[in-house]
Amino acid sequence: SGNPHPARSMMVACRTQAWLTLLLCSVGLRCRQVGADFAPACDACAIVGALREGDGDGEALSLLQLRAESSRLARHAETPVVAESIGSAAQLAADDPATLDDGRNTCRTIILTSFFITRPDPQRQSFVMPSAEYFQDFRRSVMEIPGGGVHAVVLHDALPDRITQPYTSNGTFTFLRVNFTEFDPRLGLNDLRFKLFENELRKHAEWQNVFMTDMRDVVVLHNPCTFVEKHSSRLFVGSQQEDLKADTCLGRHFAEMGGKYLRWYKSTLPGVYPVLSPGIVGGQRSVVLNFLSKYNAAMLDPALAMRKPGKLHLPRCRSGHGDGASAPRRKKRVSLIRSNMPSLNYVVRKFYRPEDVITGRPLHSVFRLWENRTDVYFRHK
Repeated sequence: SGNPHPARSMMVACRTQAWLTLLLCSVGLRCRQVGADFAPACDACAIVGALREGDGDGEALSLLQLRAESSRLARHAETPVVAESIGSAAQLAADDPATLDDGRNTCRTIILTSFFITRPDPQRQSFVMPSAEYFQDFRRSVMEIPGGGVHAVVLHDALPDRITQPYTSNGTFTFLRVNFTEFDPRLGLNDLRFKLFENELRKHAEWQNVFMTDMRDVVVLHNPCTFVEKHSSRLFVGSQQEDLKADTCLGRHFAEMGGKYLRWYKSTLPGVYPVLSPGIVGGQRSVVLNFLSKYNAAMLDPALAMRKPGKLHLPRCRSGHGDGASAPRRKKRVSLIRSNMPSLNYVVRKFYRPEDVITGRPLHSVFRLWENRTDVYFRHK
């Protein structure tokens, strides 16, 4: 009671604890290279960043939040902060071969995916031709899983019957035509699909185990329903090996979002967070719906800087991920609203504890290595 500025005093204490880590972070060292003794300092570094930048909503962290965070740091003082700071599937699930045995699964998984042809692909900036070859690897992978426990629901806008009918006879695939004329035509398809997924999921209470995946570069190796039911409160999400703060392309996307999203990104530390990928996201129905409400709110946020006149453009990225990342450098700016990559990383890091999220093996293979392995549920490139 004798201190008129308790929050300021705690801020000073956090800064004192974190000064060495700030120095190390400034030269690009990862927290795990520092050792376990400095794990709390790495988190304190994030607190200081949040105090300096605001908590993402433009307000300083409250004293209560700071006390809670300080208590958490004390409990984990001997736990090093590593790049895999989100709970990995390998750690949380242990190695349970029964969950990879499709013959034992008595539950069902719905895979939501999309195949749109009337708007250009946001990554390749060209229209996708209505061809069965486009999704042949995905199609074969789903149909080859024994037991019929995996059912793919493909949202499309104008696929001809010659594409859809041959694959619906055995009950493994359902093609649903959707109308997205109500949405802003500038909205990228990789963003739009998640709002459409949410709309369909709310119509089907019987869909209890749900994953949303890319169609072009994801294959399903096993029915993940038992794995999901074993960790029914957790969100399952894909990840990449790249570091969030070191990814300059993703940094440009956060800059396009602006506001609280950019402030949060600036407050993160290098070497702490791997990039999360929207190519594989799932879990039990209630978990997925809760996630989608937050995720779509971010992507459809009317306050996004990229919605302002003159702010829309395709970042000049060559890192190989995200909308436009694989596209060559262009002189002409492309008017697309797309924020699925930064929005995913913001929402998961902002609203979920590490122990609430599963990523990595055995959920999915290492991204972009095209691993020939069968001990994971999904292969993502």
